Amino acid sequence: MLSEKFTKNKKPTKAKAGRSAMHSVANTGPQLKRRQFFATSSLDPKGGRGFDPDDISGCMLWLKADAITGHSDAADLTAWTDSSGEGHDITVPATAARRPHYKTGIINSKAAVLFTGSADEYLTTSGIQAITCGGVDYSVFLVVKPTSVSTNNQLMFGASTGTNWQAVTSASNQNKLIMGINNTSKFAVYGKDIDSDKAIGTALSDDTAYVLSCAYDDSANIMWQFIDGTQSDKETSYESGINNLSHPTMGAILTSGRGGTTYSNEYTGYIAEVIVFDSLLSERNLVDVNHYLGNKYAISVPSKTRY
Repeated sequence: MLSEKFTKNKKPTKAKAGRSAMHSVANTGPQLKRRQFFATSSLDPKGGRGFDPDDISGCMLWLKADAITGHSDAADLTAWTDSSGEGHDITVPATAARRPHYKTGIINSKAAVLFTGSADEYLTTSGIQAITCGGVDYSVFLVVKPTSVSTNNQLMFGASTGTNWQAVTSASNQNKLIMGINNTSKFAVYGKDIDSDKAIGTALSDDTAYVLSCAYDDSANIMWQFIDGTQSDKETSYESGINNLSHPTMGAILTSGRGGTTYSNEYTGYIAEVIVFDSLLSERNLVDVNHYLGNKYAISVPSKTRY
């Protein structure tokens, strides 16, 4: 039995003007045939299932590489628009050499953004820094394809005030949220304290696409970690964030100091999609997002997901 914490958080369906809520959707006749057609048609813009991540309340960032326009294959990325409707577009580095690259046909023939693991390539998010401050729930989904898992300490998505994501004793330098590769090529999620605030999954493989996700319950200090929709770890003493605003980055950790900006923990591989919610998703919504990503990128995910 799920607790009230995991109640459904679907956006309410509004009745069309001039019609009662009871009759807002026809269940027979031509409209039913039309809905059945779009449920299986490639013309359905919502992936053949009539579902989008932003159908769930709290979708605050949705980056899709296949929605990037105006770029040729292997071109430096100059813009990545947020598809959530919240306007949280990516900020690209001012220095062109530090921009990752747009690549076509990478995961299930769909585009992805390539981080080469060199030249200090990174991207900066906007408007979602609240999830790095502590005191909030969140759920984050990444579709990735790493190409050098043997290199330890690679940041895919997250924020840190230190030059390495491993936390130090000073409260002002503690981590907030780190998702990446660590601990012998494994998918890792780190919080404030390297010794206790960590969820470690199984080892990843080069040139393999994954749906990597985490879901955080702040009041209970629990972090769930998932690989391809299956729970890979659960940390019951996890603390995420401190009261210090910081925008999560993708591809590298940025640290400012007297000597200028330091770039560390660079990721080598592709990122095709990023979805962030400012809530702990219910199990049903977790399944919906995993199925949306699995179907889109031809990644096998289970029919059920459990916390």
